[in-house]
Amino acid sequence: MGEKPIAGFPRFWCDSQMTYVIVGGLGGFGLELVDWLALKGGRKFVLVSRTGAVKGYAAFRIKLWRSYGAVVRVATDKATCREGCESLLRNAATLGPIAGIFNLASIVTDHCFEDQTEGRFLTAFSVKARITHNLDVLSRELCPSLRHFVVFSSLVCGRGNIGQAPYGMANSIAERICEARKRDGLPGLAIQWGPIGEVGTEVGKQDRGEQVLGALQQGVTSCLSCLDQFLVQSAPIVSSTIISTKCKGMVEPVNIVTAIRDILGITSLKTINEHANMAELGMDSISLVQVKQVLEREMELYLTAQEVREFTFAQLKSLVPENGTPIQNLCSEGEK
Repeated sequence: MGEKPIAGFPRFWCDSQMTYVIVGGLGGFGLELVDWLALKGGRKFVLVSRTGAVKGYAAFRIKLWRSYGAVVRVATDKATCREGCESLLRNAATLGPIAGIFNLASIVTDHCFEDQTEGRFLTAFSVKARITHNLDVLSRELCPSLRHFVVFSSLVCGRGNIGQAPYGMANSIAERICEARKRDGLPGLAIQWGPIGEVGTEVGKQDRGEQVLGALQQGVTSCLSCLDQFLVQSAPIVSSTIISTKCKGMVEPVNIVTAIRDILGITSLKTINEHANMAELGMDSISLVQVKQVLEREMELYLTAQEVREFTFAQLKSLVPENGTPIQNLCSEGEK
């Protein structure tokens, strides 16, 4: 009887003699990523930060990695311009051949079209799109041993989000760059993350992702477990998102009222006049779109922007009775 083959599962591992460049390495997710890479055998890291300020938790983690025998440099090169990016890669290569480039840099700004300016657009756009472009062009020349070119993208790129068109566009450009690299036989991977809990821009916003994107926050440990799989597969674009299992139309009535209350930043309905319209309660262009989406998704109630501004909590409560009748049934009864 012949020997049976043993199934093997690939796992990502770092080369201790090679260098890993992490743009945004001093951010919340960046620190967790470097720690994970160190546990995977990495010993040479260049962390890129706009300010270069190392204090508090970041200083503690760097001291810990150095106790493992790791060499950690903090760079402040301006990677949004070609000269700064070239300086970054050349200096990083002095530690050892560059094996991995991770671009986690991002700036998220919320501005609807009517409030958008060129400066605001470029602020959100440049960090992701220009840095990825520069890293792509220069790494082809300066990093012949590169094994991983990874960009942290966002669910916003694939599905969109209120007021974040520049951010979504920048991530889309980064993804197209990764696809082009794959076609050229080079490493390239973009990961569309959903809302991430514990670190990053979504900390303290547990309900926002579910209300707007229909996604729950994903823990850092879960993200890194997925990353372990993503780095050993061949697709240029992958995604990791926890989709909310909440059924449309079956939400308890209080949840809809609470969701809109939270969007407007109201702590308790007892502190306001429920007959005051949304505009009087401080609704801006971003919260208007969010409220409009909640009404459409959960109640199938389609209002114009002006009607949303004039909508009141008293009207909302009249459409969501305390007996818990499913919203879809209410809409059907109304149509009859």
